[in-house]
Amino acid sequence: MEAINYSNITMTQIHHMMGGMSTQTENFVICKDYRWENKAAGNTYCADAAAVILCRKGYIKMRVNLREQLLKEGSIMLYGPHNIISVIEKSDDTVCDFIFFSSEFMKDARFDLQTIMPIYKYVSEDSSSLLNLETDEAALMEQYYILLRDSMQFNKQNILREIVSVMMRTISELYARRLEESEHTSVKTRQQEYFERFIKQVALFYREHRSVKFYADSLYITPKYLSTVIKEISGRSAAEWINEFVIQEAKILLNYSTKSIQEITYDLNFSNQSFFGKYFKRHTGVSPSEFRAAKNI
Repeated sequence: MEAINYSNITMTQIHHMMGGMSTQTENFVICKDYRWENKAAGNTYCADAAAVILCRKGYIKMRVNLREQLLKEGSIMLYGPHNIISVIEKSDDTVCDFIFFSSEFMKDARFDLQTIMPIYKYVSEDSSSLLNLETDEAALMEQYYILLRDSMQFNKQNILREIVSVMMRTISELYARRLEESEHTSVKTRQQEYFERFIKQVALFYREHRSVKFYADSLYITPKYLSTVIKEISGRSAAEWINEFVIQEAKILLNYSTKSIQEITYDLNFSNQSFFGKYFKRHTGVSPSEFRAAKNI
């Protein structure tokens, strides 16, 4: 695979890239009504920042890591830190609202990531999520941007964190609503139903149970049949999905909590820290302590 050339950028550089149109605090940048006139596409970046982008006019074709996303009028996109982002194409009349917040901001805000993550994982295997909004939903999202922009004058991080936290929960609810609507309107095979029920069960119980047998028993089918179904539907095994949820939760706790590795071990129902360490390293290539230390460099 061809290597991707990209530039690492800071929050201050993000602010400057907005051409003076944005407002910045140490860990937070907002830009309302950003117009893309004369802005060239093609540059590729990676930042230690999450972003929520609302497209209000025109369109932008973006690549998040290796996956293309079309952000068009009335859609919103969320992506997390350490993703490789590039703009492939855009319309001349594109207008967007942006917020960027650092990993430190996320940690201090104490987002309800355990609620958001299962929905996020269910909607998309990739590192970004795109949602097309109804007119009233888009208007609601724009109000959050206005509120955040107006709140910047107080220069109070705690106010910004509270607003962003509520905004994130609202986005999570919109994703959940889309999933529910999809379940009622689509014609599903029995295998698709098993897959969706499996994912929902994993989202509920992955902290306590990591065995395929537990989930097969809850669906009243054999582990072998569950593994076959999940592989056929998703291209990934049941065990891989379970491990993905566990590892993502472990990474979140290591990145954004002050809990010790011993405490995280017990939170994720591992018998001891050594077992957790071996499990984490087997799936990530590094130990929990190495992973945490790398984020603090």
